[in-house]
This record gives sequence, structure tokens and C-alpha cells, in this order.
Amino acid sequence: MVLEPIYEQDFLACSFGFRPGRGPHQALDALWHGLMSMGGGWVIDLDISSFFDTLDRKHLETFLDKRVRDG
Repeated sequence: MVLEPIYEQDFLACSFGFRPGRGPHQALDALWHGLMSMGGGWVIDLDISSFFDTLDRKHLETFLDKRVRDG
């Protein structure tokens, strides 16, 4: 809840994951409309396994420190 107001403004309109007021049905609707406007295309579903388990915590802290000043 602390990070949301700081970083929400940076997300693109096409980003739906874990954002307030957005859900999977809206994401699917946007995808469908986008594909139909292009006359079709490819959809690739992927997941980066254990991404957050292997993230360098010091790097994350340094990144967050640039915009979050409350420690």
C-alpha cells in the first residue's frame, strides 16, 4: 500500500497485473480488442519461475531507495 501511490503512475495503460481497479476480465477484453484491431496475432503466455526467490535483495533495496525515503 505504501509503494502503490509512488509507482502506479509509471505503469502503462496496457498493464493489468495486481493493479487497483483492474482485473483479468479487463485484461482479456483489452487483449481481444487489440488483436482484432490488428487482424489477429500471436499470444504468448509465460511465467518466470522463482523470479522473486532469486532476486538480489540489495539491488531491490537500492532501487527502492531512489524513490522511497522512509527506510
